[in-house]
Amino acid sequence: MDDAKGGAGPAAPRPRWREVWQAPVLGAAGVLLAGGLIAAVMTAPKPDLNVDLRTAASEIEAKRFGVALETLNAKVLPRLAKDVLTPEQRREFHLLRARALYLGQRELNLDRADNNRAIASEYEEAERRHATLTESDVYFLASTRVSLGELDAAVVTAAALPESSRTRRIELYKRIVEGAMRSTAADQTRALDLLTNLTADAALDDDTRLWVLARQTELLVRQGYAEEAINKVVRTLPRIEDPPSEPLGEMLVNLARAYMAVGEPGMAADRLARAGELLGPEHPMMGDVTLLLADLSHDEGRLAEARTRYGEVIGRYAFSEDLPSATLGLAEVNAKLSNGQGTPGADGEAGGSDAAALLDESIERYAEVVAEVRERGGREAAGGGVTVERVEASLLARHREQMEKERPDFRRALRFATLAESLTGRDATSPATLLAMADSHRRLAEETLLVAGAGGPLSLADADPATRREARQHLLAAGECYRDHAARTVQTDAGAYAESLWTAALAFDRAGDLDASVAAFQDFSKDMPGDARQGEARFRLAEAYRARGDLELAAAIYRDLIGGRGTGSGGRDAGIFGDASHVPLAQTLLADADAANDAEARTLLENVASGMLGGTGTEVFRGALRELAQMHYQAGEYERAIERFEEVLRRSEGGEGADHGRAGEAILAVTRYKLADSYRLSAAAIARSLEGAAFPDGERRALELTRDERLGKAAPLYESARRSLEGEKHRTALQDLYLRNSYLYLGDCAFDLRDYETAVRRYEAARERYPKDPASLVALAQVVNALLAQGELAKASAANARARRFYESLPDSVWGDPTLPMTRRDWERWLASQAVLARPGTGAAGTGGTGLKPASGGDAASPRDSGHAGAAEPPGR
Repeated sequence: MDDAKGGAGPAAPRPRWREVWQAPVLGAAGVLLAGGLIAAVMTAPKPDLNVDLRTAASEIEAKRFGVALETLNAKVLPRLAKDVLTPEQRREFHLLRARALYLGQRELNLDRADNNRAIASEYEEAERRHATLTESDVYFLASTRVSLGELDAAVVTAAALPESSRTRRIELYKRIVEGAMRSTAADQTRALDLLTNLTADAALDDDTRLWVLARQTELLVRQGYAEEAINKVVRTLPRIEDPPSEPLGEMLVNLARAYMAVGEPGMAADRLARAGELLGPEHPMMGDVTLLLADLSHDEGRLAEARTRYGEVIGRYAFSEDLPSATLGLAEVNAKLSNGQGTPGADGEAGGSDAAALLDESIERYAEVVAEVRERGGREAAGGGVTVERVEASLLARHREQMEKERPDFRRALRFATLAESLTGRDATSPATLLAMADSHRRLAEETLLVAGAGGPLSLADADPATRREARQHLLAAGECYRDHAARTVQTDAGAYAESLWTAALAFDRAGDLDASVAAFQDFSKDMPGDARQGEARFRLAEAYRARGDLELAAAIYRDLIGGRGTGSGGRDAGIFGDASHVPLAQTLLADADAANDAEARTLLENVASGMLGGTGTEVFRGALRELAQMHYQAGEYERAIERFEEVLRRSEGGEGADHGRAGEAILAVTRYKLADSYRLSAAAIARSLEGAAFPDGERRALELTRDERLGKAAPLYESARRSLEGEKHRTALQDLYLRNSYLYLGDCAFDLRDYETAVRRYEAARERYPKDPASLVALAQVVNALLAQGELAKASAANARARRFYESLPDSVWGDPTLPMTRRDWERWLASQAVLARPGTGAAGTGGTGLKPASGGDAASPRDSGHAGAAEPPGR
């Protein structure tokens, strides 16, 4: 066979009919069967949705609400999506779903907003499709709308209930009234109208009539109609024979509130006592009774008694909505007791409590109230009528108490103010709270500096780092609060705006926040052109510009103030601030990069120093003297500097406009130091002029005498400055530098006067005071020079070895310090001394080998000129 190999075999025989007839017959049968199946499906009866709806209704009747919902959702809802329900079936579906949801939720004691929205939606859909609601359906829908807070719709729905559902309608009205009373003022007015309508129902039972009367009384009191509330009660009660105990007790509680509102505490107490008897200790309103009794005790000053009762409300009636009010009352009472207010109760409770502990407990209670108010919606009413406004007013009252005490407690005052701020957050904080916070922070900063200054005022710059940090934080916080207060009052109270903006600028200025102080003083200058502080504001703005390095802006304002002095133009009479601008303008001109205006600066200072601005007893005059002296000092004009510094000291120490206090003493100490330095440097200049120059004997002796006199004057001035600076607790870096140099220059004065024993003693004191400071090398080297000048070769050799060891212990980097008083002449003098010690025959061979070449011409005993002291001054001075 070739088939397997792909070859063509013989043709297959054709099949015969009798062999294949079965195939078409089977095919036709299949077609007929399929058609039959399709016809069966098409003609099969549809599911009876009425049966499913009746099943769901039966399950609701049987209180199987979850099963009913499952039936509706599984069997009917899918057909609803295909839009195959009849209008009647669809109405029935929505009604059944609403009923199952409402009754199922009530059975489980739930009242969820999502469930309520679904119930209302189902009923509304049924009504839209023209369903007829049963009395129960109307009640269910009205009840659901009350739960959703849709009170207007609830009233309309409840009113549709027929007379046969009168009990249900009244129950709904009660719920609507109670919901409205917890809501806004508009809802409370609605509640009062509804109560008025209820009183017109002659068929009301006594229970309901008393309930209505109690709610009317409460609402009238809330709205400020306490007298009308009392009249309504006393005129209505006689109509009710044998009133039920519980409703009567509730009504008496509200009547007591009315008597408290009109200032009749005795009547209120009587009504509360009777209400307590009627209600019994387990009644929910006993929390209200106890709270009102506590309020009565509070109002009458029986604070310990009030404290006990507030505590009872918190301890026994924690479920009550009056809990926040009781907590607030307890907070207020504790604060007042801590201040010694009120009278102790009969049991004396809290009378001996620690004041600080009571105050801290008060703050804790206030924090609880604040948290509760925030949780309940900020400015919406919290439980017991405790609102943001009421709590804020209470906290600000506590703040004032702490600020105004005989010994103010600014820290706790700030805690009360901060709690008031936290009620709403900074963005919504009231101006009163912002001002309270600002005042607290400012006073805390002042107190911090006062305490650190041991009872005297202390500037921020003079404070220790910890004190400076704390005071600065309070000043910055005060500035921010004052600035925010100014922003809140800019359109409502021009006076408050100006005061807060001014105080903010001062706080920022004192804290050293130059950008913030510049902005605040700019705003004040621009917005308050007629304010009496305008001149000072512009002067302080110029000072801030100068401190920030904006010298051109500062100079322009100083010039403007000087030019406007006495003109009164535009309400900007500079007055004393025009005078005060002369010296800082001169300082600004000297500090800038333009040397061409230095002559103008000198003229300004000389004019003021001549007494042309208010005489010689003013601070402006003394400031000009100091600045002129400083200018001569830095320029190396020591004769002129001595003249000016002496005049400054004479006027200050002589009582003519003398500087007082610690700040004044610090200024005088620096002045004495610079006068001493001027004397010393002048003496050094004379010594240099005498070196190698030919002078007649008489002139040389006169110069030598002048040199020695100036050295003799310099030493006690250095000593006086040293003692004063040593006594400063919080020295600046520049004062520290002057103190260190005073130790060294005291030794230099004795050395240059050839009093070598005194010089050695003073240099040793300097070395002991600054054992690790590189400047001590000056003292060590000068000891070598002094001992060598006395012929004490062995001691000089030992001192030189000690100096070398100290020198070798220091890294080379220290010699780049511009404030180091080790000048080239000091190095040369030390090298010269080492060269002397190294000479054969001195008895100290081998002691001077340093590897350094001694400078030629060095004289170990020549006067020491440490150079210009200006290197130790701040940049630009």
